[in-house]
Order: sequence, then C-alpha cells, then structure tokens
Amino acid sequence: MSRFQPLKARLHHHCHDDRYSVIFDGKLLVERSRDPECDAARALLALGIIGKLTLGDGKTGIPRAIIDIERTARHCVKEGPLRFAPYESRPIERTASKAMRLVSQYRRPPDAPSHNAPPSRRSPQASA
Repeated sequence: MSRFQPLKARLHHHCHDDRYSVIFDGKLLVERSRDPECDAARALLALGIIGKLTLGDGKTGIPRAIIDIERTARHCVKEGPLRFAPYESRPIERTASKAMRLVSQYRRPPDAPSHNAPPSRRSPQASA
C-alpha cells in the first residue's frame, strides 16, 4: 500500500441497534461497535497502518467521516455530555476478544495455519 494512496473503509449499520461494522480492504476490521471510527483507528494502528482514513457509507459509498488514524486511536466517544475523551482500555469482554480474533485473522497470511489447528500428532520416529 503506497504511503500516499487514500485509505478507504465502509461503515455498515446494524438495523436494530446503534452498532456499526467496518470493512477495510475487503475484510471485516471492526464488528458491531458503538464507536466505529475510534475502534477502526486502533485496529489499523495495531496493523501498522497510519495516515488518513475515509469512512464511507456501506450502502451508498458516500463519505461520512475522514479521520487521522494516529490521533483518533487515542480517543473514544463518551456520553453524558457526548464528547471525545482520552481512550481508556475496556475490561476484557466477549466483544473485545472477538475483535482481537478478527485483527489476528486480518494479519495472518492466507497460507498460514489457523491458530485453532490441532498440533501434528506424527512423531519424528514414525516417518523414519
């Protein structure tokens, strides 16, 4: 990916709640987030991707937000009153572990074995 190539992702709204998924480079980057811009920025930063990211509407492709990945990754949205605040890591929960699995799948080359693959049971002596 070129340094000056514009980065684009798509926001997909989930019908019955206030959550969004983010698709980047054809792969699911963030799933069912209430803060998709900041969560996407943190996931991209973890992958070593920096620069500006344009988040487009999942259906129409119309740009909805342009964010600086490094700056946005340091923030999160807080309610009451609604504002951006410094990011505080959340306690480990189901969604956080699911997000980490998604990031690890995104990083893994297609020919690499799955983390869930059982270890080989063949002993070195059996092949001799």
